[in-house]
Amino acid sequence: METTIFGFKINPGRRRVAYTNSIARLFLCDSIDFEYAKELITKLSTGENTLADIDLLTDAYDCFGPLDEFSGSDLVVRSKHKLTEWFIKAGEPSEQDYEVLRKKFKIAVGPIRAFAKKVMRENIGSARRLAGEVKRFIKGQDEAIDRMAVNFFLHLESVRTGKSNPIKTPVLLMGPTGVGKSEIYRRFGQFCNCPVVRINSNEIVPTSWRGIHITDVLARHISDSCPVEKLRHAIIVFHEFDKIAAYGQNKVGVASSDIVVDMMRDMMRLFETGHSLTLENQMTQTTYELPVDDLMIVFDGAFYGLDKIIAKRLNVNRGIGFGTKAEQSADAASLMRQACADDLIKWGFMPELIGRIGEICVLNPLTPDVIYDIMTTAEENVLSAHIDYCRSHNISLQFNDAALRVIADRAHKSGLGFRNVKTLLARCMNSLYFDLDSNIDLTTGTKTITINKDFITRQLDRNQ
Repeated sequence: METTIFGFKINPGRRRVAYTNSIARLFLCDSIDFEYAKELITKLSTGENTLADIDLLTDAYDCFGPLDEFSGSDLVVRSKHKLTEWFIKAGEPSEQDYEVLRKKFKIAVGPIRAFAKKVMRENIGSARRLAGEVKRFIKGQDEAIDRMAVNFFLHLESVRTGKSNPIKTPVLLMGPTGVGKSEIYRRFGQFCNCPVVRINSNEIVPTSWRGIHITDVLARHISDSCPVEKLRHAIIVFHEFDKIAAYGQNKVGVASSDIVVDMMRDMMRLFETGHSLTLENQMTQTTYELPVDDLMIVFDGAFYGLDKIIAKRLNVNRGIGFGTKAEQSADAASLMRQACADDLIKWGFMPELIGRIGEICVLNPLTPDVIYDIMTTAEENVLSAHIDYCRSHNISLQFNDAALRVIADRAHKSGLGFRNVKTLLARCMNSLYFDLDSNIDLTTGTKTITINKDFITRQLDRNQ
């Protein structure tokens, strides 16, 4: 079965451990660059050389010296150019690769991981590459991420060059609670190296009305760590965008003083070329001018009920409940993916505002299998946080597959999507953490805890 080891796709058969160790030696050897390593691995597949040949070669180059004198920091300092090329061409090592460096070669991988992430972030050269990086953290939403990636890549180029990009357009992200809307634009913000400002659409009022304005929220983000020069490239997210208008209320165009219409007009000012917002720091009475040309605008919302508008337009007559707390209907999800500007106008938005949105991206409701996939394969997931916490206390924490399936099923049935996983795990783990230092092996100073299905079920049922 084909697998990826340090960026190379190979079929090691039953010799995966041997292949991994030999390729890890190539990765650690400063005298062997990526292209040379690629040539050596290609010859493995053709039988022109063997793993023993590779090991002899790396020994001859004295690639890593005495292991007790070697560290991840040493590798980064000594092999910066080689690693940069490797990461750009092959991607960041997987968790399995890092585990080999940690266990087999006794190398602290923290500095290598940090350097890899820095290189990957600074050398994203296409929207496809950007989407791929985001997908390492977000599972089950590949189509939406791909559709968003072009505009975010254009924004990334603006951040890098300091030049405005006139072809960049706002993005609308739709989907029920807990499917990853906030996490998606947070990850895009990380890779674009810019601030993310989330504005609750139902808590702000237009400039001419008394209350909290868009400029007030933006002004609060100006600080020593986020000066106005950095804020000018911010990703501005209008959260719960669907709640400023509602289907059937006929608010749009009723009167020029209508708060909904005025709010939409305020938002449209963010798309005016050459326009600037005046921000005032209430504490220091300092005024700033924030150009809007370089901002990235995102709208998000659940849009409960929009499926009914779409069904009517398509002349589909069947009961559908997109976004309900019960299991999501496949028909509803399919309909939502057919949302268009006319549906949003019927919802209650001004055509002038909707016409400025370049991409309408619909996220999938999460199935139990996708929730399980997020827990087990997404980078920096909540499960890893529990495992890392226990490791810091000399405890090896392991989860049975069946135990994780119970968590995934309960989270799905809650109607809260992945958002409920953190809560469910906390309920299960609190009793364990209460008595964390019990039963430590006095000989080794460590212990192993395996979480099984019965433990998870018992803890969740007890805390209902």
